[in-house]
Amino acid sequence: MAKRVLARLAIWPSLEKPQDAKSIWWGYFPVVLVAVIGVLLTLAAFIQSLGWERSQVEIAFREAAQDRILVVQRELKHSLGIVQDIASFFAASEVVDRREFRKFVGPPLKRQAGIKALEWVPVVLAENRSAFIKEAQKSFPPFRITEDDLSGKLIESRDQPVYYPVLYIQPYQSNKEALGFNVGANPIVSTLFGEAELTGTLQVSPGVPMMDEGGEKTGVMVAVPVFFKNEKQEDDPALASPEIRGFALGIFSVGDIVERALESLRSGGVDLHFYQGHSTGDGQLIYTHLSRMREGRAPGTEVDTSEITYSQRILVGTQQWEVVCNPAAEKFQAETWSSWVILFGGIAFTALLITYVATLVGTVSK
Repeated sequence: MAKRVLARLAIWPSLEKPQDAKSIWWGYFPVVLVAVIGVLLTLAAFIQSLGWERSQVEIAFREAAQDRILVVQRELKHSLGIVQDIASFFAASEVVDRREFRKFVGPPLKRQAGIKALEWVPVVLAENRSAFIKEAQKSFPPFRITEDDLSGKLIESRDQPVYYPVLYIQPYQSNKEALGFNVGANPIVSTLFGEAELTGTLQVSPGVPMMDEGGEKTGVMVAVPVFFKNEKQEDDPALASPEIRGFALGIFSVGDIVERALESLRSGGVDLHFYQGHSTGDGQLIYTHLSRMREGRAPGTEVDTSEITYSQRILVGTQQWEVVCNPAAEKFQAETWSSWVILFGGIAFTALLITYVATLVGTVSK
């Protein structure tokens, strides 16, 4: 009996050691818990801070892009309105002479940018050609109806059923060769006039190449139809549509309009790309405005690592454009220093808290 009791007492120390080790590990469980929670909270705060800083940059960029698109839209609308005003002027007058036309278009030519030509183009039937030329030569003796030959030289227009000669044009000095030119022979202008006559409303062409002293640019043509007054038509809309009298025609440089519009805004580090149709697929790049904040650096020398972009579709008369905005290189970059402060500060605080809890556990376990 005594031997059995002594054998059990001898076993007890070996049973107590594992129990003591297990209790020690459980005693340090609060330390591990504090470490895990501290690290997780620090990482969560760091990620949230990064996301907030980036979202603020994206909001600022989007607002800057929208402001620029808005002022460009307003400038384009004013430009289209000039052609509409010319059409209304002719519709309200039975006869408009050359001097009256020059006086009417003078103010918009001075205040509006991008105007390459403002024209009045009457519709002349073949049987009225001679009488029309004689009447036009009263105010401009050298007037004749012309067209291009195969070499690009201006020649007397050949016989056609209908002519669309430029009767008035301003500014004159830079466009004097176009006076009398049969613009209806141009397929783009012919389509534009046809759509304008059919709908009775303002029509805008797709982007067309044009040359000036600055080189090749992209422009648009705007046409508004003017019909002969028909009192019977006003009394009875069921009657045939009135006869076409002519077209107010405007030719504008897209780039000049855009740059003039953006002059009123402070440089914001936003590049704008204007596309006819969609920016992807078969969309035509009409113009690119590069931010003035590039500080004279060529676009090809800059590496833009920003992933921010903003696009918006706008209506220019009857044409749909897409404006794609990107930040200039090194602009609209998120300042993440505060997020890194949160990360390192959180880790340091967690380390101090772990040390404090471990000290408490060690004191209690003694």
